[in-house]
Amino acid sequence: MNEHKTPEERVAELLLRPRGPELSLHLHRTLARILVEFIDHVQSENICSSDLRNSTMTYGQVSRLAMARGADIHYRIAGYYVGNLSQACQVLDFPVISAIVVSQADRTPGNGFRPLVRNPDSDTTDQEYRERQETARDSVLAYEHWSQFIEFLDNLTY
Repeated sequence: MNEHKTPEERVAELLLRPRGPELSLHLHRTLARILVEFIDHVQSENICSSDLRNSTMTYGQVSRLAMARGADIHYRIAGYYVGNLSQACQVLDFPVISAIVVSQADRTPGNGFRPLVRNPDSDTTDQEYRERQETARDSVLAYEHWSQFIEFLDNLTY
């Protein structure tokens, strides 16, 4: 039962299960670092709010950067791990990091993001969903404490 577990225990369950603890934690840490480095870059560029809509990465870009760092992950699987990171963010009260990772085809976040912002029991329109995604993306890019998320992941053990 999740209500009796600490946030740290809940995050460990999310991040350690997919491919076995050691490999899974390595993939999550690698992807988190890539995303946080991208956020740091956007923040250092002082991009005005009207240009934030272009401040996203595709799953393909994330996958290629991860492979360059020795993490063998196909772009179609990257979304699963990015979604796990977003669930961890939600547990730890960070913005939902998957809001900045989008499909190349339609420029919207994937399945790891949708359930966190779209209620399956409601009639959320595509426009409302896109507005929620933009708000979430802007929150991720404005958040200044991502180093704490990386530090948390670095201290997570399996």
